[in-house]
Amino acid sequence: MTWILDENPTFKRPVKAQKPADGGFETVSFDATFRLLGLDELEQFDTTTVAGTTQFLQSVVVDLAGVLDQNKQPIPYSDRLRDRVVNTHYARAALIQEYFDGAKGGRLGN
Repeated sequence: MTWILDENPTFKRPVKAQKPADGGFETVSFDATFRLLGLDELEQFDTTTVAGTTQFLQSVVVDLAGVLDQNKQPIPYSDRLRDRVVNTHYARAALIQEYFDGAKGGRLGN
């Protein structure tokens, strides 16, 4: 297969997070679409800090699907939704895991 270099590559991954619940955890899931960063872009983020990790996730998360409100209605994607999810510890950890799992198998083209 011929490699077509994509100027703005993205990839979609199912995200499963362990939400704390009474006496344990419950698995929650949603889909995330990520922008695949080049190595030069990736090194600009200090993911050893909360602020750096937040900036990283705000840069790579470009869509979220399957996130529901309290009435079980889908919440349309927006920067506000992205920031709320990124600010949730268990979802944040799952997003980071899925980004790097997808990126190491991802391609810089279609």
